[in-house]
Amino acid sequence: MHITSVYFLTVAALWCPAISAEWTAVQRKVYIPWDLEATPLQIKTDSTLGSGDRIVVWMYDKNSTYISSVGVNFSSPMKYLIQYCTNSYTDLPVQPPVEVDKIWTFTKTETAFIITCNDVEVVNYLFADSSNSGCFPKWGGSDVEQIQVDTNWGKASDFYRAEWTVVQKSVNVPWDLEGTTLQIKTDFTLGISNDRIRATAPTAGQTCRTEVDKIWTITKSETNIIITCNNVEVLNYLFTDSSDDRCVTKLGGDVVEEISFGSSDTASHLYRAEWTAVERNIPWDLEATRLQIKTDSTVGNFDWIMVNMYDKDSSYIGNVALTFSSTMKYYIGSCTNSWTDLPVQPPVEVEKIWMITKTETAIIITCNNVEVLNYLFADSSNSKCVTRWGGDVVEEIQFHSWDNATDFYRAGILLYNQMGYDGAIPHLILSATVRSDRARTQTGSWEAAEPGKIITIICNRKHVLLGGDGEITCNNDYNWSTNVKDLECKPISKLDLR
Repeated sequence: MHITSVYFLTVAALWCPAISAEWTAVQRKVYIPWDLEATPLQIKTDSTLGSGDRIVVWMYDKNSTYISSVGVNFSSPMKYLIQYCTNSYTDLPVQPPVEVDKIWTFTKTETAFIITCNDVEVVNYLFADSSNSGCFPKWGGSDVEQIQVDTNWGKASDFYRAEWTVVQKSVNVPWDLEGTTLQIKTDFTLGISNDRIRATAPTAGQTCRTEVDKIWTITKSETNIIITCNNVEVLNYLFTDSSDDRCVTKLGGDVVEEISFGSSDTASHLYRAEWTAVERNIPWDLEATRLQIKTDSTVGNFDWIMVNMYDKDSSYIGNVALTFSSTMKYYIGSCTNSWTDLPVQPPVEVEKIWMITKTETAIIITCNNVEVLNYLFADSSNSKCVTRWGGDVVEEIQFHSWDNATDFYRAGILLYNQMGYDGAIPHLILSATVRSDRARTQTGSWEAAEPGKIITIICNRKHVLLGGDGEITCNNDYNWSTNVKDLECKPISKLDLR
């Protein structure tokens, strides 16, 4: 039986989290294996001149030890930075082409770093020319074995891939074909050449038949292989369609980890990976969905929790950080000017669950259900604090690469109160409301809104509910069955009853 006592509702508070309540492992700093001296790196961007967006690529050796970084700034004019070599961002000697869509190629030799944009060389930097004594020791030689395409500061990078690699016959190449699409470049002529790759499929298309230079793309899933030629699909083969039982047995599933070009392959000259999307921020409406973080760091080891916050346009707002110093401290970007002791120190248990709640006026942090911080933006001496953080602004989050404490994260479990009241939506009444910052003085027992929880919605006297059927349910995916923003209690006197 549903409770029928009536109370008003806040819109933001009624949202079920849009993310599963199961813990999600945090992606640590992901090192991409990349021998930069042997394989130039290509990055695709669509940032505009003067936007201030950046390409930032971090370089590491085979032991994941940091070497240095390269940056390109979409200022006007455009600038570049080679850490330990240039002392600051410096104008590119040659400004790039004007097209918005750009493909940048980063090439490193033992003596120089070369950057091209849409096939135009914009910088050729000799390490020996640097006035910085640390340049050549950091960059000289053949050291870069791993990279990281940064998204904390490097907002410009959308995709990356390797430049073309010359085919070597009968050599196994590590390649997860289910995860990385393969491109092959050929220049044979159909009907004339005796080379071994042939576009004989009837759907090959006129472009693929007539053009000599061809780029073939091979994409494999667990159930099929798709081949395109110059962006025209020429084959989509389902393994289950084969009359040979070995087809599914051999190719079905996630099985391919290496490839090799056979000695009889006379057509394939060059190969590379298709574009790989740079991992972006995590969609997260922090004002509607609280963030839980699980850690097992010990006090005094100086690990960090650091979460960057972004608005709907992926523009940086600030970060929330905690450091596991002997007295734990916090930092809120653009609000606190330095690391500050938490007003309440967290419980002593090693395993901790932190909850970050943001309202339009404050950030609240709890640890194992103990409130350790309630920070009002208006209390900050930094004029940027309210401007950046005030209101309903956070739409994306990202765990910073310096965050070495966060092991898992999830949406904070939704709470509701049988005695809740909030008049944010006129004439809309619930039998239960979820908790909001504006409802802290309310009485009643707080409970979790687990999947299956039903809340009854009725309208005030002389009003009719529009946009819903009077009940909302918390679904298994932790979303409400009806978006409260679609509901309206309209006065009967204003209805057109004709």
